[in-house]
Amino acid sequence: MNGKEAKKVAEALARVLRYFGRQEEELISDLTGRGELALWPSTEPWGPPAFLVSPSGEVRVWRFSLGYLARHQVRGTGYLGLEVTLRHQELGHWDGERIRWKGVDALPKGLEPAGQAECWKAGLVVTCIPVSREETWTTCSFAFPLGLPSLPFQEAFVEERRRIGGTTLLTLRVYVIPSLEEGTTVVWPLQVKAWFR
Repeated sequence: MNGKEAKKVAEALARVLRYFGRQEEELISDLTGRGELALWPSTEPWGPPAFLVSPSGEVRVWRFSLGYLARHQVRGTGYLGLEVTLRHQELGHWDGERIRWKGVDALPKGLEPAGQAECWKAGLVVTCIPVSREETWTTCSFAFPLGLPSLPFQEAFVEERRRIGGTTLLTLRVYVIPSLEEGTTVVWPLQVKAWFR
């Protein structure tokens, strides 16, 4: 992949950043030794890449943080830590001109559905809005971290619930339905990790 094409890929993937409320950011890129294109948000150009594009054009998210509570923000919230990430998911295929977006094929089997109590504990507020007699529009919003927009919501599951001393770690897998371009919607899983007393 040459520099010109890498720039086009970065511009296409920047839609993901904008969709999740990071309007002013760009992606910076570098080629790995295996010929993959690795991309990081310009404000976090360290650690594992947020996105990887294989030589064959497969576009994956490795670990993209949508936001977290920093240490100075935790006091007064009841949380010891909280982070929302999009991770380890195929996002689509780069065809040389654009990304053909792709979502999950099916919801997971064997995970416990998250009820309202689990969602609230993870700072997730699910709202159902009637749009007709037969249809409702369901969204989710995040109390923390601040700045995340409301997202079209499909389902949430409990991935992990663990007591650590006098604290609890609760991990939810939250399926949202982003619309990254007109006429294209996909289903992607977000991971919400909440650690609280």
